Amino acid sequence: MRIALVGAGSMGTVIGALLSKAGLDVLMVDANREHVEALNASGATVTGHLELRVPVRAVTPDAWEGQADMV
Repeated sequence: MRIALVGAGSMGTVIGALLSKAGLDVLMVDANREHVEALNASGATVTGHLELRVPVRAVTPDAWEGQADMV
């Protein structure tokens, strides 16, 4: 199942990181090009009660191709 997570702000990044860490096919979609580039380059970093860095895939809405089974 392909999951598109629209909105990679604070909560979206945490959710996307945890879903990706669990092995799910997640594409994070966000309008902030700099944030998308940082996610692709460095992965999603979660700090606080939980500390982890997870490789993720992210695109801007104009670069999103294909379909998702869940949005």
